[in-house]
Amino acid sequence: MGRVKILKASAGSGKTYRLAYEYIKGVVRDPSLYRETLAVTFTNKATEQMKRRIVGSLHALASAPETEPEGGDNVTYLDDLIRETGLSRSLIVRHAGQARTLILHDYSRFAVSTIDKFFQRVARAFFRELGLDFDYTVEIDRDWVLGAAVDRLLELTASDQALRGAVDRLLEERAGQGKGWDIRPDIVRIGGELFRESYVPNPNGAERISEIFDGIVRDLSARFAGVKRAAQRGMEVIAAAGLSLDDFPYKKQSFAGYLAGLAEAEAPKAYGARFLQATESAEAWTTGKSPVRDRILALEPELMPLLREVREGIDALVKDYNSCGLVGENLGRSLLLAWLDREVKAVSAERNLVMIHETAALIHRLVTGNDAPFIYEKVGNAYSRYMIDEFQDTSEKQWQNFVPLLDNALAENDGEPVMLIGDVKQSIYRWRGGNWRILGYEAEEHFAGALAEAAPMDTNWRSERNVIDFNNALMRRAVERDADELAVFLEPAPAALRPLAEILRHSYEGFEQKAAPGKMKREAEGYVEVIPALREQIEGLMTQRVADLLARGYALRDIAVLVRSNGEARRAADALLEAGYAIVSQEALLLAGSPVVGFVMAVFSLADSPQDSVARAQYNAFLGRPYGRELPASERDFIAGLLRSALAESFERILARYGLNGRQDAVSYLQALYQVIISYSRQAVSDIPLLLEWWRENGGKKTVYLPSEQDAVTIMTVHKAKGLEFPCVLIPFCDWELLPKSTGGGTTLWAEARGDGAGRFPELGPVPVGYKKLMADSHFAADYYRESVYAHVDNLNLLYVALTRAERELYVMYDTTRSGVRVSKLIDAVLPDFGGLEEYEYASADGGTGKYYAFGAKSEAPGREARRAAEGTEWQIVLKNFPSHDAAQRVRARWLSDRYFGQDREAVSPRRYGVLMHRLFELAGSPDELDGTLAKMRAAGDVTSDAEEALLRRRAAEAWSDPVVARWFSPEWEVVHSERDIIAGGGVRRPDRVMTDGKKRAVVVDYKFGALRRAGYQAQVCEYMELLREMGYERVEGYLWFVELGEVERVAFP
Repeated sequence: MGRVKILKASAGSGKTYRLAYEYIKGVVRDPSLYRETLAVTFTNKATEQMKRRIVGSLHALASAPETEPEGGDNVTYLDDLIRETGLSRSLIVRHAGQARTLILHDYSRFAVSTIDKFFQRVARAFFRELGLDFDYTVEIDRDWVLGAAVDRLLELTASDQALRGAVDRLLEERAGQGKGWDIRPDIVRIGGELFRESYVPNPNGAERISEIFDGIVRDLSARFAGVKRAAQRGMEVIAAAGLSLDDFPYKKQSFAGYLAGLAEAEAPKAYGARFLQATESAEAWTTGKSPVRDRILALEPELMPLLREVREGIDALVKDYNSCGLVGENLGRSLLLAWLDREVKAVSAERNLVMIHETAALIHRLVTGNDAPFIYEKVGNAYSRYMIDEFQDTSEKQWQNFVPLLDNALAENDGEPVMLIGDVKQSIYRWRGGNWRILGYEAEEHFAGALAEAAPMDTNWRSERNVIDFNNALMRRAVERDADELAVFLEPAPAALRPLAEILRHSYEGFEQKAAPGKMKREAEGYVEVIPALREQIEGLMTQRVADLLARGYALRDIAVLVRSNGEARRAADALLEAGYAIVSQEALLLAGSPVVGFVMAVFSLADSPQDSVARAQYNAFLGRPYGRELPASERDFIAGLLRSALAESFERILARYGLNGRQDAVSYLQALYQVIISYSRQAVSDIPLLLEWWRENGGKKTVYLPSEQDAVTIMTVHKAKGLEFPCVLIPFCDWELLPKSTGGGTTLWAEARGDGAGRFPELGPVPVGYKKLMADSHFAADYYRESVYAHVDNLNLLYVALTRAERELYVMYDTTRSGVRVSKLIDAVLPDFGGLEEYEYASADGGTGKYYAFGAKSEAPGREARRAAEGTEWQIVLKNFPSHDAAQRVRARWLSDRYFGQDREAVSPRRYGVLMHRLFELAGSPDELDGTLAKMRAAGDVTSDAEEALLRRRAAEAWSDPVVARWFSPEWEVVHSERDIIAGGGVRRPDRVMTDGKKRAVVVDYKFGALRRAGYQAQVCEYMELLREMGYERVEGYLWFVELGEVERVAFP
């Protein structure tokens, strides 16, 4: 029986180093063990990094001398391997060499993979059992699939009455919310839920959900009508006594004012403390000095019962009404989900796609109730060792898919065949399905009794001491304060949920790190600044810090700016670019923001719609012309001709025509646009109009990839920075919300009412509910409080990840004016009692001043002079132009058959020429229809150039000059069949042309475009003739037409 090693590794503690070591330790003991080891990571980059480290370390071990040299050596892992394995140095070196050779010669069995690739491999092995086609494609771009499904859904509303009813409900909801009639964005937004692992289809059909909800609404309306009548009777009692609202304390704000409002209301209104007091004592109705005190108190016998009836009615209604409102906000959208899910599946089936989010669910369906080891063995490997990295980001289904495999490994192997490594504090992908609770406690509970003892990985090898000490102190204080605030927040929650307040403390239990031993032996280094500022000052403060870092010897590539959103990335990029600093950012450099990209897309737009005034203005502006100027005829002809070329070819023609490929400043943008066009061209149908439609919906999201090796400031989101490190880190907008987003699309929860007091709401099943404070006083309160706590954990984890990216210097800035529950409020609250912080004053670029806090001391960049000398010798290739080629100048094959067809055929291959002539004779009923037929072929894209059209026109005219041929294309025939199938004897025959006179005569013609005559040609025509006779035609004629030779040969029927 084996044991599980669960390593909880903090930031910078050497996770990759440790994973590679554990892998190498296994293959050093047994070089063939690489075939039985599966190492799983979560990104392609991490996979490649792991493979390089393993192979590189094995090579270093294999290259070491078998006996230790004098003075020793420093081979990575060697001393630890000798100590932990008990093997001799020479044996470790030999085994490392064997393992290296085996892996390199059997690389496909070197199983270091992303979790998605592993499960996709399993799915492909069981494509039949899963009901998939062998050649299915895994699709990661959900947007176009969802868009196509929504289009199909809206088309179905014309014929599906139930669907139309759901759409009508959505329109009513939008009208009630003051929104327009365009429901497509709403459907697309809610449709995104289909691609989440957490999505569970509602077992009720749309009609059943509508029926339940409408029943709830009717019941609430009837109950509220009773409460309203009690309020109205109360007001009648007051009026009958000759009293008005002015006779009561607080007048319209009194309990009587609430009663009056309720009597006219359309929905229940929550009452306040004054009304509550009025239901407990009549003394609260008046004052001792009121001239009508006795008249008011005399109302008690009649009025008090009515007030209490109202209070009890409202108490019973508020949760129901709140719940009803929450469900109703998204009901129309949620009713459409079942139909939309069906259309997404239909689009995927038609394109033979499997959405990437479905893979885990497919495997889970396969694993459930089957012999898991057998299933995984069919993939081609029987693994006995498992190493799963970034385990805190594992989703629930991924975990369930792995559990049978891990259990089997433990049962069949000794030692530690399973290693799980991760960090709960770095769990920031819950929105993508990651479940940190698995690493937090579920895995330990599952493997209880089989856990191996693991030494804590609490040494930070990445950061300097001052950075580590600051992060330890800040996060400790922030976690404690936020946990206390969560406890207060959870006081109104159901009792079962109040322990959630301790989740944060549990996640950060024992999180403090210590510096690497070498750094502990010298004076503490590292520097941190915390800068509270006004929003408009932050960009200036950021560029000032960058300038200071450069002045102290740091390079631009040493600096990273971490942000929460793409919008913040663009703000940072604009500020840095304006200050003259180069940047690298996938989030900030939008493809659509490039003038050269805008010009190319304007050319495509003019090709599709020559009268597009906006595109013409953009086109002229780029070329330095007046916006409204008409295009010259030569440019109009060129642009119109783009429609007859493939997308990639059209793109290259635009570059060549306007000299865009020579613009060094546009190379990265042109490369990115070219990649977009190539990717789009892989679709079944792709042309300029469809590309423009796609671009309007998706172009604004595409970004430019720039290589990280260049000397530029890196700007990226905190999510993408996870696992990376930088000498200097700036967090300019460290003020994100701690609670889920409730505006601008908000956060959608799949909530389900439970409990006896929830009435009919549990019958609805899981429904989408927009996160908002109102949920706290509804039947979805449990989901509200749980999501709120989890969001706090997520957003504090984001802070932890951002802070721990820094090696030497860290700058934290935030806007002090932003309201809400924010991480910046936590930082502000803990700064006053933060030991070691020095307070200073700053001057911002706009002339303002403020205070900032410093921890540690600034210093020169390490190895400044050596670094600068080395920078001059770095070998980099910088593209100064975008290489492109004129399609007309590409290499063409010269066919031997050209000698039969003459020089005018050089531009058209023999095969294509035959296809085009076949098509022309099929469409043309007579020689008089030649012009119209060629126009149709040009419009359909069959004919793609003027040269082709001229060739076909000339050849057709020459062919029809033969009187025999001309007769075939004359009006004397009643029925003409071109390229039609004749099914007979279990096979299919397709003569080129069959003409009948409507009586008993038929003529069959077979076209030949080559220069050779073959005996088989006549036999083929005879077969056609025989089939026509069997169909009842008495007079049958057959001909071979050698079009290029200008000859007609009659076939004699034997």
